[in-house]
Amino acid sequence: MQSISLYIPCFNVERHIALCLDAAGRQTCPTTEIIVVDDGSTDDTVSVASRYPVKIVKHGGNKGLAAARNTGIRSAAYDLVASLDADCVPKPDWLEKLADCLKDDDVAGAGGRLLERNSTRLPDRWRTFNMRQHWGDEPITNPPFLFGNNTLFRKSALQQAGLYNERLRTNFEDVAISETLKLQGHTLVYQPAAVVEHLRTDSLYSAIRANWRWRFLGYRYDINLRNTIRGIRKDRVDELRYFLSGDAARRDVSCAALSLVAAGYAVAADLKYLLRHNGERKVHTSGIEGVLAQEALAANRAGNKAEDFRGK
Repeated sequence: MQSISLYIPCFNVERHIALCLDAAGRQTCPTTEIIVVDDGSTDDTVSVASRYPVKIVKHGGNKGLAAARNTGIRSAAYDLVASLDADCVPKPDWLEKLADCLKDDDVAGAGGRLLERNSTRLPDRWRTFNMRQHWGDEPITNPPFLFGNNTLFRKSALQQAGLYNERLRTNFEDVAISETLKLQGHTLVYQPAAVVEHLRTDSLYSAIRANWRWRFLGYRYDINLRNTIRGIRKDRVDELRYFLSGDAARRDVSCAALSLVAAGYAVAADLKYLLRHNGERKVHTSGIEGVLAQEALAANRAGNKAEDFRGK
């Protein structure tokens, strides 16, 4: 078995980091080094992490998740680089299952299945079903993307892809890097047998706000009224249909009500974002897709009608 580096990006996670590190240290396939990347925490995250045999790398301030991931990758001593979000607790064979996927030299990365530990209260139950972070029960070669919360990549492949796009501060960085790797001819694998448990809990507000940020930030560009209305008519309506169909199948009236509230919040947030950023042109992608987006913006500036582009 090759040596494996594991990094954990952290920002104000004093409640969870000990559980994450305890489980990371009990893997059937042990890591050679564990790197804690502190992204400007203001709580006791570093103090708690310091009790463990880990390497701690600190940012001077909060730079965002993508930057923390890149710091972890650059700090890794080995070509196989695993990552865990700090609010995730891996099963003992988690890393072993992912490492088995990379025995094939054509595979550049693998990701596992995230299951919610807390799903009793309404916001957490709604998140469990409507913000699911896995692709189901069966292994998949080249899924749409690998969720960033638990992965194992070849460092050399990530470097070839240009690492994570640091403009994507809080989300979508996992989608963008997956797209770039696949466009470069690499193979990715989803392995549901590699399981981590998510420790997150939500309030009603934090759940619907996280959903909006999850599905909005990172794939819009050219912020204007026309594109915002188009996004509401297409994306928000499609999203609500998806939510309500699942809620109806489970006969979950409470979740259906929250889905309606989430849709209303998302429309209001879209319009608020428009008022604040109207006229801005933002590209939130990486690699080849980013080049295509830049070309579309250049054509728009030249007075041509640019095609609508989405990184998703």
